[in-house]
Amino acid sequence: QQPSDEYDLGLQRKMVRYIQEHYMDKISLEDIAGSAGISRTKCTSLFKVYTETTPVEYLNSYRLEEAARRLVNEHTPVAEIALACGFSQQSYFGRMFQKEYGMTPLAYRRTCMDGGCTQL
Repeated sequence: QQPSDEYDLGLQRKMVRYIQEHYMDKISLEDIAGSAGISRTKCTSLFKVYTETTPVEYLNSYRLEEAARRLVNEHTPVAEIALACGFSQQSYFGRMFQKEYGMTPLAYRRTCMDGGCTQL
């Protein structure tokens, strides 16, 4: 059982690294699973075990974290940050960001610029 757990953890790390290296691209569940050479089903089950989320939810969460970091550290327009972080539609990005952070990207930038963010 132990070697299998180690093997699965290695596969999980490969997929997470793939997401971190390609989050700005249009990537699918097939791409994530393919990065570790496994099926979509195995990919989804490993993400559930190790991150308690789905691969696509993990990808979106990572993209939002990157966007939040960029909003505070760069003076790039919000629309450009959304595109650079893999969101093809700014409206979708705005909805996802609001859901995750409780405010719009622009409000987040303003709040953090005024020293109101502790998570970054």
